[in-house]
This record gives sequence, C-alpha cells and structure tokens, in this order.
Amino acid sequence: MSENNAEEDLEQSLASDPEQQRIHGVITVVLTADNHLGYTAFAQHPRKREERRQQLRQAFQRATDFAVGQGVDLFIQAGDLFDTASPDERDRSFVAERLAQLRQAGIRTFALGGMHDTPIDTHNPAWGADSELNEVAPAPQISYARLGALHYFAPHSPSTVELEPVMVDVRGLRLAICGLGVLADQEGNPLAQLQVQDDIARASITLLILHAPIEGLG
Repeated sequence: MSENNAEEDLEQSLASDPEQQRIHGVITVVLTADNHLGYTAFAQHPRKREERRQQLRQAFQRATDFAVGQGVDLFIQAGDLFDTASPDERDRSFVAERLAQLRQAGIRTFALGGMHDTPIDTHNPAWGADSELNEVAPAPQISYARLGALHYFAPHSPSTVELEPVMVDVRGLRLAICGLGVLADQEGNPLAQLQVQDDIARASITLLILHAPIEGLG
C-alpha cells in the first residue's frame, strides 16, 4: 500500500511541477486540432458568425497560454488550424502572435494541414512524377514555417510512400516526429504503402501526428 501511495505522490508531483517533470525525464505535449479560425459559415447571421470566430480565437489562445504556463516541451496543431486555405490577415496575425509567444517560451511547435486549410491544388489528381513542376498554392502555415515559428508537415502526393521524421532532442531524450494529413476525397488506407526513413531507429520515442482517424478510410 505504501508503494502505491508513493507512486501516486510522484504522479501528482510531476503533474503539478514542471521542474519535477524535467528531473524525471517526462516529456509534455499540448495537442490541439480543428481550431477552424476564420469560421466561414456564410449562411449564418454576421453577428453570430463573428461571435463564433471570437470564441475560436479565445479557445486557441487558451491552448497556447496553457502551454506556456505549464512550460511544456511540444505544442502540436494537428490540422485545420484555419477554416479556409486563405484566411484573412486578422487571423494570420493572431496566429503569428501566438506562435511568437510559444517560441519565446522555448516551446517547439509542429503542425500539419487538414481538409479545410490544405489548398485544393495540393491534392490535384494530376500530381504525379512531375509534381515538382506543378504550381501548388501554398498552405497558410508555410509562411510561419519559413520564419522558423513551427515545423509544417506538408501533405504528400498519392505516390509518396516514405515519411521523413523530424529528430528532436529534449533534455538528452531523442524523439522522432512524423506527420500525415488526410486529404479531402482520399480513398483507401494511407498507411498501406507507407514507410519511414531508417534513421527513425535512432529515436527513443517515435510519434506520428494524424489529422483524422486512419482506420475505416478504405
């Protein structure tokens, strides 16, 4: 009984004290998805639509504030950060401020696209062996990735079968992180032919970020 009590005390200590998490090698993550900033239900009354947009912005800010307040190691946005692939400047600037907040706190941020905020051209049926020659509209998250505010896992063409992990060192513990989005009108099991580069074996912890459940897509 005393051993169980000791374990419970340790768990409570780790949950409430970020410094204890560091000492005991605990890695902490805040995961959010389907934030749908810039909500675009145009059939809705403009006042109600704006109220909903404000609620969504407040919810995302609570997630980033919590991450900073807890001193977590990773912040993950698993798709549909925006409700459209071309959000307005207000929402873009709002996200830029939140990402700057995370970066200033030393929190690594990762993101992937969802079915709402991935440009349609990204999964055009014409995308094939010559895809590098095709003009693809950039996802809104790419601008943040170029500034180093986050790592963006870009959608893969249907012919792509290999994921490249991002290797992250957290206090001497090596993590390998991959991301796989589910695109609109995608058919079959996207994991059927999927492989990961061999260097993932060097990681102590492996993490695959998904936007939507994989099982049942077929």
